[in-house]
Amino acid sequence: VVSGSYQSWREVGSLDALTSTDYGRLLLVKLGVFAVLVVVAAFSRDIVDQRYRYDDEEGDDTEPDDGTDAPPEPRDERELVAVGAGATARSVGATRLDDPDFAFDSEPFDDASAARRLRRSVWIEVGIAVVVLAVTALLVNAAPARDANRGPWIGYIKTPTLWFDTNVVPGRVGPNDIHFTAVTPGGAQQDVLEMAAQATDRDRDLGPIEIPLRKLAPGHYFSPGFRFPFAGDWEIAVTALVGETEQVTGTAEIPIR
Repeated sequence: VVSGSYQSWREVGSLDALTSTDYGRLLLVKLGVFAVLVVVAAFSRDIVDQRYRYDDEEGDDTEPDDGTDAPPEPRDERELVAVGAGATARSVGATRLDDPDFAFDSEPFDDASAARRLRRSVWIEVGIAVVVLAVTALLVNAAPARDANRGPWIGYIKTPTLWFDTNVVPGRVGPNDIHFTAVTPGGAQQDVLEMAAQATDRDRDLGPIEIPLRKLAPGHYFSPGFRFPFAGDWEIAVTALVGETEQVTGTAEIPIR
């Protein structure tokens, strides 16, 4: 538990990454399924414990050898053996387990019933264990959440009529190269009359900070070396003038690490 928790923290890095990354979500699924596996295993253990506790408590009914050949005196007293919520009275000595009049009143003593319950429980355990292994295999091939939250941010800042294909490189504190390309919702590049962008860190009540842009191609604007002073989720707002009197604005939160 200790080593696994430490490794998980190394790979995830933050509580937010548990829900915002594929690796974090897979880890939560694995932990949840494993918890169910432990619960089912506890039921299996309880079945085994109830079935064999009677035999453990019964012990050996023979009298200790005192050096004589005299047979042990039979005892008529009855001993109450409690197992779980049920109790069975048995006669020690005169009454034996092979006596046809002797019967178990508690379901856990029923061999067939206990075997069926245990078999069903173990098969459920096996099925859940297969799911745990499958999720573990996906975790091995998934990028660690700590790495997923680092590096360039590539995505779309969307409005109903215009999208901005956005690249923030390297996506870390310090200087970043930012590209905005205006495209239609269908993906075709679209020219605009003018474009402006601002960055705001609402957690620190910082901004909006103007992002200087220069036009590289129709609909494509570029800001070289724009500096993010702090790590966090920065709100980027992009405004494009698409006509003499018409403009659109889109916003998105971009993580800077």
